[in-house]
Amino acid sequence: MHYSKYSLVRTINEYLNGGVGLSLRIPIFNAFQVRYRTANASLSVQNQQYQADNVRLQLRQNIEQAYVNMTAAAKRYGSLTRQVEALALAFKASESRFNAGAINSVDYNLAKSNLDRSRINQIQAKYDYVLRIKVLDYYQNKPLSF
Repeated sequence: MHYSKYSLVRTINEYLNGGVGLSLRIPIFNAFQVRYRTANASLSVQNQQYQADNVRLQLRQNIEQAYVNMTAAAKRYGSLTRQVEALALAFKASESRFNAGAINSVDYNLAKSNLDRSRINQIQAKYDYVLRIKVLDYYQNKPLSF
């Protein structure tokens, strides 16, 4: 076997290749990213405005519902107050008839039971009405006092 004498330097020089690289960056595509980000940011701002409007609308609906509830509670309290007055008169008449012996104890107890039930309903309606007023006071930023 015969080997030729090549030096290491000569071998490297034979296999060594030269190269040149070129890099070019075109800012056109960067402008597309800027436009996209700008459009995305404006959509985000618009979305936040819609959410704020939605919260304001929901608050308005809550306040209107609280007002309707307060008005209904006031009407219920007024009607139950009139009912208590009417049943008090009916009970007074039943009491005098019972003392005179014109009605039995069952009718007397029924009249008393109706009056007591009506008073309980009136008290519940009163506290419901007060609660509804306090809810409206809360929405108006008035201090809550009891």
